[in-house]
Amino acid sequence: MIIDSVGGETFAKALEVIKPGGRIVTYGATTGAAGQIEVRRIFWKQLNILGSTMGTPREFAAMLELYSDGKLRPVVDQVFPLADVHLAHRRIEEAGQFGKVVMRIE
Repeated sequence: MIIDSVGGETFAKALEVIKPGGRIVTYGATTGAAGQIEVRRIFWKQLNILGSTMGTPREFAAMLELYSDGKLRPVVDQVFPLADVHLAHRRIEEAGQFGKVVMRIE
């Protein structure tokens, strides 16, 4: 299974690397449209693709409550002071992060 919140070329890469019979769940497109998609990969590999808006407003409120209660915590890759915004931007451009890149305002 691949869960993709980025879209763009990441979605195209997901179609390339996923194993036959796999599932791709997509819920965002922060890098834009996926461009040219090789549709044959979907049926050759017998893939399941699911698009989601991540739930209803009620489900979203329930998820926020889990964060408020401390039952869920976001994965933070790295925290940068605001003065180093250029370094944070470079980290994101290089796609080396796992989790959120956070700016600290002091």
